[in-house]
Order: sequence, then C-alpha cells, then structure tokens
Amino acid sequence: KVGTGPCRVYRIDPETGEYTGFFDMPPDCGHAGGLAWVGEGRLVVADTRRLYLVDAEKALAAGKAEGPALRSVTLAGELKGSFIAFDGADLWTGVHDKGAAASRLYRLPLSIFDGPVPGGGLAEERALGSIPVPVMAQGAAFDSRGNLWTSSSSSRFGSLYRLDPRTGEPLAQYTTVIGIEGLSFDAAGLLWSVSEAGTRRWLRWSMTYPFIFQLDLNKLR
Repeated sequence: KVGTGPCRVYRIDPETGEYTGFFDMPPDCGHAGGLAWVGEGRLVVADTRRLYLVDAEKALAAGKAEGPALRSVTLAGELKGSFIAFDGADLWTGVHDKGAAASRLYRLPLSIFDGPVPGGGLAEERALGSIPVPVMAQGAAFDSRGNLWTSSSSSRFGSLYRLDPRTGEPLAQYTTVIGIEGLSFDAAGLLWSVSEAGTRRWLRWSMTYPFIFQLDLNKLR
C-alpha cells in the first residue's frame, strides 16, 4: 500500500536504538513524510495533504492517535506536507519536488490547529511566508542558532544543505548518505536523520544505509 498508508510513529531510544513505544495514525494518513516536536508533549506529523497535531503521551498510551489526542488540518493548493520543521514559534511545511519552482518551505502558525479550516483546505494564501529549497528536498530542521538545514536525496545521491532562513539561499552543501530524509536536532546540538534505504521497497538500490544516524556538524567538510 505504498503511498496509501497505513502510517505508524515509533519512539526510539537514541542510546540503544530500541523502540519504546508506537502509535498508529488515522486511516486517512497515506504517506507520513515528517515529524516535528513542538513542545508541551505535542508532535506534528506531516502527511502529503494533511498535518496532524498529536498529544504524544496519550497516543502512545492508546497505541493510536485519535479522539482528544488528535487535531488535523487539510492542505490544499501549493501546500504539501512532504516534510516538516519547527523554528520554536512556527511550522515550516515543505514540498518535495523534482523542479526548482515547486520546491519550497511554507511558514505556518501553530494556530492553524485552533480554528476551522476553509472547506477546500488550507492553501498557500494562509502561509506567513515561503522560501525556495533545493530540489528533491526530504527534510528540514532549525539549529539552536536559527540556521536552517535541509536534506535532499534519491536512490542515487544524498545532500545536506545549510540555508539562509530568510531567503532560502544555500550557504553550504555537504555530500552524505543516499536516501537521507527527516532532520532533527537534539539537546546537544547534534543532527539526527534517517535513510529510507532500509525499507523493503528500496532494497534493490545500488547502496543502502538502513540506519537512524547522528551527524556532528563541527566535523563536516
């Protein structure tokens, strides 16, 4: 059922790699492409055309995100949830595309989950702003200094970028593992990511790197 669900979120112990819990997303989640921790026990899960705000502890206890533990908004127009980031105040939802014109990050307030959404869904007119990102973008995260990092990848390449968060201009680029996807910083400032090359769908890739992995940005060359 590639691209049509089901979707499941796992909680992983970063020291051992063991999973310490999971919850299933609703049936309308078809391709969960990113996660963003937004504080107060809340996690945003990005699907291609929907964003979910999840009370993580309630969902983990129940084994599913539903009822009071879940709010969601539908995305429309140019907005997609291919991946997601949080800058400490606002969400940034990203579009994964092979073309430069469509590859963008859109900034949205967390308040989108508080009120009704127009019948056609939340479109780009509701965004607080947007910036271009490299083609084939797969993940994004802000470090403690406010720098924006994004990943781009396919079965043939993997790249990590540092971008100007105001303009999207690339300030640095690094070659990394193929299939690199979601990005997230831990409290120590280390960057975590995962390669989708570990899934059975992609086992025929010429190379695979089936790990959740950590990057020390001070050692990038």
